Amino acid sequence: MIGMVFGIYDNILPYHEGLLAEAQKQCTTLLIAVSSDEETTGLKRGLEIVSFAERTARIRKYCSQHNIRAQIVGGRTQSPQHVVLAYKPDVFILSQSQHERFGEELHNLIEKNHLRSRILVV
Repeated sequence: MIGMVFGIYDNILPYHEGLLAEAQKQCTTLLIAVSSDEETTGLKRGLEIVSFAERTARIRKYCSQHNIRAQIVGGRTQSPQHVVLAYKPDVFILSQSQHERFGEELHNLIEKNHLRSRILVV
């Protein structure tokens, strides 16, 4: 089963740790979608932005140190919608706060594009 998680990953927080651990249990292939610089700027609203390159380096290091087998996806300019449609995972693993923020938008994207994906909130 292919699973996808989303995040900015400027800092690896306890909720990221739990989300990644649970995602690895649920999936045979884990995709970690790192927010683009543009998306991060919109989400952080004026806070200091860590570059995409640095954020992907941090999540790769974390995964390596914690034996999490994952593929980093996304890009400096790719929108979340582009990443979803490019990879079409079987399951999206979201934290409760992520589900509250963009769960409905993700559900609508799944339906609109006739994906067979489901959303798992952990």
